[in-house]
Order: sequence, then C-alpha cells, then structure tokens
Amino acid sequence: MWRCAKCFYHFANISQVEGILKEQKKCPKCKSLNTLTLTSKEITINCKFYDPNVNGYTDEISTAYNCEVREDF
Repeated sequence: MWRCAKCFYHFANISQVEGILKEQKKCPKCKSLNTLTLTSKEITINCKFYDPNVNGYTDEISTAYNCEVREDF
C-alpha cells in the first residue's frame, strides 16, 4: 500500500514490481508531493509539503523515508 507520508491518504496498492518503479503524486487531501522509488530490494519515499503556518505557504519541508524489503513475512 502506498500512502501519503504526511496525512496517510491512500494512493494505490502495489502488488509486485519487476525492475524499478518511480512514481510521483500530489496528495489531493494535504497537497504534499510524494515521490516513491521502489525496487525489488529497497523502498524510498520522499514527501515535500508546504506548511501555511510556517512563514507563509511557500516554505518547503521535506521528509525522506527509506525501507528495505523483507522476504520473511
């Protein structure tokens, strides 16, 4: 399952990947920009969002998440 890293809005279910998958989606709920890079061994999620409470809406906050794919579940 791919969800927004900020508000957890559901984007898509991903069942199997051969090679590399790189997707970028703007969340319709919180307007953050989520980038997903998925290979058979690693998942990288970057989330860029704008916080209107921090010096105006153009200030960018970026969060990155890295995960390894486990075969034992």
